[in-house]
Amino acid sequence: MKSMFSRVVLPLVLASIGVGRSAQAQSAGYAVSPYDPASPGSDWYTTESLDLRGKLRPQAGLLVDWAYAPLVLDGANGARVRVLTDQVNVHARSSLVIANRYRFGIDSPQTLYAHGDARESPRYEQAPGDLRLDADARLFGTYWRPFRGAAGRELFAPMGRRDLYTSDGTFRIMPRVLLAGDAKAFAWAAKLGFHYRPFEGTWAGRDLGSQLTFAVSAGVQVNDRFVIGPELHGAATM
Repeated sequence: MKSMFSRVVLPLVLASIGVGRSAQAQSAGYAVSPYDPASPGSDWYTTESLDLRGKLRPQAGLLVDWAYAPLVLDGANGARVRVLTDQVNVHARSSLVIANRYRFGIDSPQTLYAHGDARESPRYEQAPGDLRLDADARLFGTYWRPFRGAAGRELFAPMGRRDLYTSDGTFRIMPRVLLAGDAKAFAWAAKLGFHYRPFEGTWAGRDLGSQLTFAVSAGVQVNDRFVIGPELHGAATM
C-alpha cells in the first residue's frame, strides 16, 4: 500500500512558453505561471493518480516550483526580451477525500521570487497567486486498476496581482476530465480541461483568452513510495 501521507516535494518546472510580437510597455499583466499542480496525495506533479480511497481522508503538503523564462517577447531588431526570467512559487495544498469517491481541494500559491529584464518586469517582488478550489468525483475504476476515471472542475479566485503576473484579475473556471491507471509496475495518468478565462484581448501582441489544457504522465513504480517517469503539460489559446 502506498503511504496515505503527503510529502514535501521540490519539482523543477522549466518552461519557456509563447513568444509575442512586441515588447511594448503595459500597465497590467495576467496569470503567467504554466504550472497547475496536482492535488496532494497524487503520484504525479501535474496529473492525478486518482487515489480516492477513504471515507474521510484529509491530506496536505507543500510544493515548490521554479519556472525559467515563462514570459518572453520579441523586442527591437529581433532581440528577445525576458519579461520574466525566473519565477519561484510555493503552493500550500490540502484536500479531503469523502466516501471513496469525492475529493475537494485547495491550492494557495505564493510567488517568492520573480524578476525579468523588461521595463514592465517585477523586481524581486513577492505576491500571492490566485486561490484554486478543486472538486472531483470518481466515475469508474478504483485505485491500482488499469483504468479509472473522474471528472471535476477547478475554480480560481482572483487573489493575485496583474502587475506582478500572478492573476488575470477575474474569476476563472476549468472543467476537466481525469484518467489514470496501473498495470503491475507501470503507471500512467492524463488530464484534459477547458480553462475559461473571461479576461480576453491582447497583451504585447499576444492573444489572451480561454485555453484547452492537457497533461500526460507515465512511469515505473520503483516501490511503494516512488514513481519515476516523464510528465508533459501545456495549453493552447482557443
